[in-house]
Amino acid sequence: KKSESGLAHTNTIAVPVQVLVQKDVSSRCLTVGKDATLELRAPLTSTETVSVGKGGKGVLNIYAPSTFAGEFCHTGGMISVYAPSNAFGKVADSSSRVFINERDGDYSGIYFYGTTIDHPVTIWGNSDRFGSFCFRGGTNVFNGKVTTGYTFRPRNASGSVAIFNGGTYSSSYLTPGCFGSTKCEWIVRNKPMECREGLELGAYFWLTLETTGNTVGSGGSGALSLHGAKTTIDFRTDYAYSQVGLQLSFAKDADQCQLLLNGHSQRIGTLEEIAGAVGKIDSSSPAVLYLNQNKLDTTLTGVEFTGYASLSKAGAKTVTIDRKMSSKGTVEVTEGTLAFTTNGSWRRCAELSISGTGVVSVPAGSVLRVKKIVIDGVEKLGTVGPIGSGADFETEHVTGGLIQGKTGVLLLVR
Repeated sequence: KKSESGLAHTNTIAVPVQVLVQKDVSSRCLTVGKDATLELRAPLTSTETVSVGKGGKGVLNIYAPSTFAGEFCHTGGMISVYAPSNAFGKVADSSSRVFINERDGDYSGIYFYGTTIDHPVTIWGNSDRFGSFCFRGGTNVFNGKVTTGYTFRPRNASGSVAIFNGGTYSSSYLTPGCFGSTKCEWIVRNKPMECREGLELGAYFWLTLETTGNTVGSGGSGALSLHGAKTTIDFRTDYAYSQVGLQLSFAKDADQCQLLLNGHSQRIGTLEEIAGAVGKIDSSSPAVLYLNQNKLDTTLTGVEFTGYASLSKAGAKTVTIDRKMSSKGTVEVTEGTLAFTTNGSWRRCAELSISGTGVVSVPAGSVLRVKKIVIDGVEKLGTVGPIGSGADFETEHVTGGLIQGKTGVLLLVR
């Protein structure tokens, strides 16, 4: 507890402590008063399954791995985890878990400085408070499933890494971000990330997805947004998202945000660029971003397709290209309209394919140049344009101006 003089003080446990099971006592609690710090520099041990708790408004610093088996419950104050592993004991059976129930407002939180947690982790209470759950440094590995309640806003120090091997589940909004001006990273590996409401990624935050089955929202519909500077989603597997009801937005404060396909095709619903956003959709080798654009029209002015990223558009709503696209990928339109403004171009497009009910709109009097154009599965040479345009091939798949593909060559043999 706080000393009578009111000065902060620190106590250290430097020898192993055995936690005993006592009749009629459900949990053994380490209560640390306000302005006090308890340093745990030796393990907590037990010969039986026990429940250990941390209470009070003070600070608990865990430096040593513990060997007790059972539950660890955090109900108040701060915990800083420096132990490389087993900070909360070892996993023995289904009763082994970490439960974080932050009830003391500004005094609550837990910081990780590079550790491995084998337990399932449940976070409940006031976890929506900024910075209450932080990765302060190093690489932090969670081998059990991490479950969060309420809006959850974990923060990550620049250079920190969190690896989730057991999957994550958020019953409300998940809004991770970074404090600092360089990259911090979450890696989702082995089991997917599930967000029941929405997923908002903050500045300098880097989300690497190495597994399939990740979802945002309920009933197949949800919202994923990129905010701030250099926010990144890094895809390391095909169809990490395959959710036709997912709306992916580059927010108005997005600055150099990016989707990195890395040769892995992805399927989402609606792509949205909010005015003012700047970013790119890139792939180092051929990959397709499949859209089912049914929620809203959008105009790409600040977001560019680069590298070998390809676009496949379905859905009734319109996607408008209002900038030069540098990608060498392909463009496919099977439904709805892909429109180009006078500022819009995709000259390095390897193939523009239009089929089904798809339409490409070109400004009247303008020519859109691509390397190859395919209409309903058949390549067309020369110009392609609307009915009555006088183009080499006329079609209802094109409105406004003309599209220039390969030019036919006539060989005369005498």
